[in-house]
Amino acid sequence: MTLTANDRKLRGESRWGTAALGLATWMVALLMFFPLFWMVLNSFKTEVVANARPTIFFEPTLDRWQQVVETTPGLLSFTEAFYNSFVIVIISTIIVIV
Repeated sequence: MTLTANDRKLRGESRWGTAALGLATWMVALLMFFPLFWMVLNSFKTEVVANARPTIFFEPTLDRWQQVVETTPGLLSFTEAFYNSFVIVIISTIIVIV
């Protein structure tokens, strides 16, 4: 159903109000998303570059991701932890469905 200008006026809506609300929503969404974006971006930087002056353009590397995935003796490795979480999620889903 398409609203006419008169319908919007009766409901108390205005174009400028709707546009301002949309802009405010996008600003809040970007503000909430930025830390996640920055964290993922820094995961592809070397330690020296990540701790230096912030830059967006850099030479990406997977060294830090490789360190996370490698097995460390005496600790639960990332792959083991991921597998355990996967098993728990599958079992929980089956229990909820049945």
